[in-house]
Amino acid sequence: MKKVKKYIKDNTRTCSNEYSLGMYVSSCAPWLTPEDALTAAEIAKEDTIKKVCKWLEVNANKYDERIQTIAGTIRIVNVEKLTKDLKKAFK
Repeated sequence: MKKVKKYIKDNTRTCSNEYSLGMYVSSCAPWLTPEDALTAAEIAKEDTIKKVCKWLEVNANKYDERIQTIAGTIRIVNVEKLTKDLKKAFK
């Protein structure tokens, strides 16, 4: 998120979208171009993917379960528990 916040701060325009606050008062509101907003969203997406991958590398083994059957051991991943914990980690 630091990269996204920095990008938004660096690319926010402040004085070219004048608006009126009354009959005689005008001011400028900060804004981003649509392209800049999309770029910020893409940076956030890439950052989130990296964080999820790192979390999975560290935690995925916790969700590996083994079930004994007549034919041998079956390995499964408790996806429900994994996704629940992943969502908690990113709140």
